[in-house]
Amino acid sequence: MSIKIAVGSSDGKVIDQHFGSGNKFYVFEVFEDGTNQYIETFDIKEEDIINESKKYSSKKVRSLDRTHSGSLGGGCGSGSQGSCGGGSCSGGHDDSQLIGRISLLSKYDAVLVNKIGNKAEKMLIFSGLHAFENGGIIEEALSKLYIYLKRTKAI
Repeated sequence: MSIKIAVGSSDGKVIDQHFGSGNKFYVFEVFEDGTNQYIETFDIKEEDIINESKKYSSKKVRSLDRTHSGSLGGGCGSGSQGSCGGGSCSGGHDDSQLIGRISLLSKYDAVLVNKIGNKAEKMLIFSGLHAFENGGIIEEALSKLYIYLKRTKAI
């Protein structure tokens, strides 16, 4: 068993991308023995987000927001680790952008980024993806994440 994790990084070494604004993800497969392997680099372009979000009607987006309005919070600035500078309060990420981004990343099992807002985190989880926030060196974070995944029997 293994899990594929899209890690937000500009250089493949350090986790330095925010979920709502990051455009480069290095994908690693973490195996049940604790080893990991680089799989690919996945670049997210703005036009891809727009095209992907068009697949979802505004009615579906409003429904998702209304369904989770109590638990989703106010956007990027309301995350457990503070603001990443975007969010609904500052005109950053709207729901269609988040849904388009999540849809593009849905081929993986998890996302590991430097910062993620509460709303985006809840939307990822609702979509069936694990959401993790950590900074620092990718290899060290993947080792720590492996321990968590093993303990929670996710791997």
